[in-house]
Amino acid sequence: MIYTKKDMGIPEKTYDEKAWSREELFREMGGSQHDITIFIREKLNSGEWEQVWKHGPSGRRVKAYRRKR
Repeated sequence: MIYTKKDMGIPEKTYDEKAWSREELFREMGGSQHDITIFIREKLNSGEWEQVWKHGPSGRRVKAYRRKR
């Protein structure tokens, strides 16, 4: 029997093109990559933000972050 990710309880990827990618946050906020990593981790752990996916400049999918809905 073939199982899909949905059958195993793995949620489908959520895409949101308006979410902030790591590169966009880096350009807007300045600072270092390490500072951005810590900032994102704090927002995710506090429950304010959630991770989604978006299409990057080359068309590949990249992780993005948005306020929790």
